[in-house]
Amino acid sequence: MLKYIRLYFLFLLFISCIVFQSCSLYPPISESIIFEEDLYPTNSSQLIFFPRVALSYLSVNPKIPERYLSKNNYDLYSNELNKLWQYNFSSYGILYKANNDFYLGLHPNLIFNAGIDLTCEIIDDYFITAEATLLKNYELIFQKRNKVTVGFTNTIGIIYRSDRLTFIENSLSNKPIFFNTNSIGIRSLNGFNLFNNKMLVEISLLYELEYKAELINISFSYNIYNLFY
Repeated sequence: MLKYIRLYFLFLLFISCIVFQSCSLYPPISESIIFEEDLYPTNSSQLIFFPRVALSYLSVNPKIPERYLSKNNYDLYSNELNKLWQYNFSSYGILYKANNDFYLGLHPNLIFNAGIDLTCEIIDDYFITAEATLLKNYELIFQKRNKVTVGFTNTIGIIYRSDRLTFIENSLSNKPIFFNTNSIGIRSLNGFNLFNNKMLVEISLLYELEYKAELINISFSYNIYNLFY
C-alpha cells in the first residue's frame, strides 16, 4: 500500500512540473553537498534520481525594463515583464555525486528549460556553485558554510546572475523582445531539518550593473529523499 502511495505522489509531482512550466533559474540541485554530507557517506560515485519540491521567484525593479526600452528605442504600450520568466517550479532532479567534494545536478524540466549545475568544495567549508539553463540563464556563487546548530546550517556568499527576461507585450513587429540582466550581490542559503529531510531557503539581494537597479531572488526547495529511499 505504501509503495502505491509513493508512486501516486511521484506521479502528482511529475504532472505538476508539466502544468507549471517556468523559465527562470532553478535552486541548484548540487548544493546538497553543503547540507547532506552524511546522507551519502562513502566517497564512491553515485547517480541519484529523486523527487523534490522547488520554487523560486525573481523580483525585478520596474526601472530595469523601463531603462532597457528607453536605451533601445522600443515602443511598447506597457513595460510589464512576462512573469513566466521570473519564476521556476520543479518537482524532480538528478544528482551525480563524483566524490565527497564534487556534486553535479541535472534539472530535466521536460527539456523545455533543462539546466545543469555543479558545486565543488574547494577547501573546508568554502564552496563554488555554477548553473546554466537552455534558456540562457546563468549564475555563479562563492559561499562559506556556517554550522549554527545540529538542525540548522547557513551559508553566506557572493553571487553573479544573468537572467533572461521578456515582456508581456511584443514589439510592433510582433517579435518577442528578450534581454539579459547582469547582476551581482550577496546571497544567504539556509538549511533546516524538516521531517527527516532537508529544506533549503535562499535569498539573494542583487544590483543590476547596466541598468542600475535592484533585484531580489527568493527560493525554496525540499528534497524528499526519505519518502522514496
